[in-house]
Amino acid sequence: MVKKRIVMLYLLLTALYLAHVCEEAIGRFLMVGILGGVPQFLMVNAIFLTVIIIIFFYMLRDRRVGYVAALVYTVLIIINGAGHIIGWLVTGRYHGGFAGVYTGTGYLIIGPWLLYYLRKVIPKHEA
Repeated sequence: MVKKRIVMLYLLLTALYLAHVCEEAIGRFLMVGILGGVPQFLMVNAIFLTVIIIIFFYMLRDRRVGYVAALVYTVLIIINGAGHIIGWLVTGRYHGGFAGVYTGTGYLIIGPWLLYYLRKVIPKHEA
């Protein structure tokens, strides 16, 4: 049952990630300009999405490395969401600033929930 919840939450987090990328691109997140525009920004995020899918593949194969990588990814996602919210609160800028606040809030809701279940599964696997 725990593994089914992990898969569901991971897929939900992945869908939220895709929405987050769209929110950043439409809201002209600072990084879009730094990377040289929307096409380059989307290319970098396509690479990240590929890594996310590879992690999911290893989790489906019930490999410890998949769960550990998912845990690291989830922590990074939580930090990303918090960073958007903090940046927005400090600067007050969404468009052309810290776009991603809405989906970043979702990261802070789903991420800890996923971490809870991942931490239950990882110790049960052999190294």
